[in-house]
Amino acid sequence: MIDVGSTSIRASALTSSLEMVETFSLPFGLSRSTSASATFDPNEVAVTARLLLDRLASRHCLESLAITNQRASSVAFDPSQKVAYGTGLSWEDLRTATQCLALARSGLPLSPSESATKFVWLKEQVREEKMVFSTIDAWLTCYLTAEATVVTDHTNAAMTGLLDSYGTDYDPSRLEALGLALGELAPIRPNYFHRGMVKVSGREIPLITTIADQQASLQGQKGPFKLTLGTSGVAQVELLETTPRYLRRGPSGTFPIITIAGANGATFGLEAFWISAGSSLDWLERLGLISSPAEALELALAADRSKIPLVVPAFGGLGTPEWDFGARTSIANIAGGFSKHELAYGFLEGIAQAGACLLDSLAADAGVAYDSFGLDGKAGHNPLIAGLLADLTGRSVLLSATPEATTLGAARIALALPREALPAETVVEPQQDRSARLAAWRGALATARNALPALSAVKF
Repeated sequence: MIDVGSTSIRASALTSSLEMVETFSLPFGLSRSTSASATFDPNEVAVTARLLLDRLASRHCLESLAITNQRASSVAFDPSQKVAYGTGLSWEDLRTATQCLALARSGLPLSPSESATKFVWLKEQVREEKMVFSTIDAWLTCYLTAEATVVTDHTNAAMTGLLDSYGTDYDPSRLEALGLALGELAPIRPNYFHRGMVKVSGREIPLITTIADQQASLQGQKGPFKLTLGTSGVAQVELLETTPRYLRRGPSGTFPIITIAGANGATFGLEAFWISAGSSLDWLERLGLISSPAEALELALAADRSKIPLVVPAFGGLGTPEWDFGARTSIANIAGGFSKHELAYGFLEGIAQAGACLLDSLAADAGVAYDSFGLDGKAGHNPLIAGLLADLTGRSVLLSATPEATTLGAARIALALPREALPAETVVEPQQDRSARLAAWRGALATARNALPALSAVKF
């Protein structure tokens, strides 16, 4: 099992009963030379994944392989040489925002966070004869398999912004508008599909699953609602519908996603997204107030609960339901005697408030009530955040057996196991009514909005 994140890669061995036996991880470089750029070296990613897989195979007899990965991050590569050209563009890279605005005015709405305009940028920068433009799953599949297989899956392809409205294949009109050819893109196959053989420790094992990380997380939860609080915040609901609920966005700011695809086609759900969740704690580290997210929890536990500020984490803008890219983090209601303890609590509470906001938006657009929701991610497994989420939503929090439910979900699909096979969660029940605090936080959103009017005016 290989999981490619924003800045690190993990390789994990699991048993046929989804017991995680061992995990190795290594970082890879993510460069941010400007506020709009976020780039990586695709060859470094591939070599690191191979190294971790070999390390894992030296200690365990692997029978099959699955890959889950950060969505929409984009690569240009030559399949015959198994080499990537130039730089890779992370999903966070916004250099094509101006192009997206121009396309929107011509009737083609695309976000710079999607792969479509990243592919165009790569095509303009890397002028090689044999190129495929893809997300990370297809690049790793080609690099690792003996056959150099070039194929992606529906969950990753859907995040390119290039699929038709049914999520079945690439939309020819979109490709034409962007100057992309069908032969330059990886063919789309179901999530469970034999992609080729990978040689490890002198043996060949089949690569049989690729799936986007957030959809893998959803498949790693027992219920239809899930919230992941990691670098960002992502809430999803699995609706099992065969067509998208909305073409672009619902009234509460959620957008349709392909949750999984099998031989008989794709099923859809909805997603709500918050730009800065766990990553908002980086600001406290840069100020020297904490040395790690774990220290934020230690400080918060000693805070005076009567002096907690209202923190809206919006370092990259506001996500669902606001979608204000010009918003910026606000800290309101600072009381006398305020210290770093209260500030740390405020930031952790702000992450939980954003998560509650995402779930409310999701339920509203889906028209589905929920009594509980799955929770994963490193920030989600912070016990203070998990408890606050239970109180703020008034629902049971089903804390996944591991912060990385992506691994469980991808492995479950690869092993063709039912949801009932997933390990038991830890249940966190509401302890007090915090609805008034949630209402106050929603009111504080006004102080975060429109900080950069030019960016706030941008709508994708």
